Amino acid sequence: LQFILKMYEKMEQAIVYLDLLGFSNYIREDTNAALNVLFNYRTILEEKIADGKIYPPENPENERLKEFAKARLIDSFDYFLPFSDSLFISGKSPDLFLEQIGRFVLNCFILTSQEYMHPEDRSNPCMVTTKEFGIKDGRVYKKIKKERWYPTLFRGGISWGDTYPIDLVAIIENKPTKIKNLAGKAVVEAVHLEKKIKGPRIIFDKNFLVWYF
Repeated sequence: LQFILKMYEKMEQAIVYLDLLGFSNYIREDTNAALNVLFNYRTILEEKIADGKIYPPENPENERLKEFAKARLIDSFDYFLPFSDSLFISGKSPDLFLEQIGRFVLNCFILTSQEYMHPEDRSNPCMVTTKEFGIKDGRVYKKIKKERWYPTLFRGGISWGDTYPIDLVAIIENKPTKIKNLAGKAVVEAVHLEKKIKGPRIIFDKNFLVWYF
């Protein structure tokens, strides 16, 4: 065991475990709509990666604008590991990490929140009328359809402590592929915290609060 531990560098960092609320029920009700929830957070992630390249936070001359610009990015995320309806995210700068996690979670919800604020049907606020445009047989067509837009809400826990980024082997499309994984006490504690609560919220352990403050 000691030999295995020496193979990997132990890091002290923040770990957040996020679980998509209601995903199991969404899958049972409407699988396609449930999968769209996963694409919602992928969209936000890709936007933030692009923003970091196009609008680097070093550009604003005003210091407060720099802080705001950094908070909207994800450059404090050392690891972002999704699996099914769960996310593991880690970072070594707790103050910036906390700000960026908060913005990421908020932006994921805001992406479709307008539909819940002003629903077409208050008894079923997830149902949305959409328009699809395309070309068929050389002609442009418009198709009106009803879709479910489930909210992208997370519940999670944040911990601070020992973490080991380790290399594992997965099989993807029948081919062995190296992947990264995270293990350690901080990971276990973040998952444990998430299971303690109900509703869309994120709670912290004492180790993170002591380090943060």
